[in-house]
Amino acid sequence: MFWSGSSTLVHQFTFINDQHIVLEETMTGYLMNELTWCGSPTTPDGLNYTKCNAKNNVCNAMYPAWFIASKKFAERAAGISHVLLNGSRPDNNPAYLKGSFFRSVEVPYLKIDKLIALVATNIGTNKREYCGSPSLRELEKDTAALNINFECVDQPLLVLRIYCLKIPQAPECDPKNFPVGNDRYSSSSEFEDIRLWKISCFTLVAVVASVLLFLGLSYVRKQYFQKHFTLNYSISSSKPIVNDV
Repeated sequence: MFWSGSSTLVHQFTFINDQHIVLEETMTGYLMNELTWCGSPTTPDGLNYTKCNAKNNVCNAMYPAWFIASKKFAERAAGISHVLLNGSRPDNNPAYLKGSFFRSVEVPYLKIDKLIALVATNIGTNKREYCGSPSLRELEKDTAALNINFECVDQPLLVLRIYCLKIPQAPECDPKNFPVGNDRYSSSSEFEDIRLWKISCFTLVAVVASVLLFLGLSYVRKQYFQKHFTLNYSISSSKPIVNDV
């Protein structure tokens, strides 16, 4: 799963829904996440881990590292991928922001079949970006140029519920106001695949359980007859032999 402008939300999203994984949850991303480092002539190891001056050229070490990690993450994505975009960016910035890692680094290297954009909007704020907004149309255009199918979902219900955990008294959090038919965060075809996968798993578990139950009953039955046969044989063999002659 990709993201742009929604760092905190996307990690809450993937924590609840483990069907998705973001770069920061991979080994490389985990090691670099929330870590600041840049060159420093005054530290013993030559690195400054607390603050980097953006105007200093020696502080550009972080960008190439994240660039390579993001590029590799995008290249290895396959099938259907999702991106969580912020429809309430500050300063009226668009959800599909020029210069963002997602737009400038990850999108050009995507080789997936379909991209599903989830546009999240902070509750209590005016919706500035949504499916159909100019920047989302630009994203659709960029994916089309890469022969990638595109789908957009406004304020998925799972995202709304995450927001409502923080501000439960918000009007948007009244179940009566929940958007009807927006209870998904991916395409219906993917949900159908998930549903069929679950049915297949349940069927397999049922078959395996039936086989194990049959084998268990067969073993118990075998032990029962073997025990009684041995007991009867012992009783019959212990009877005294009477000589009628």
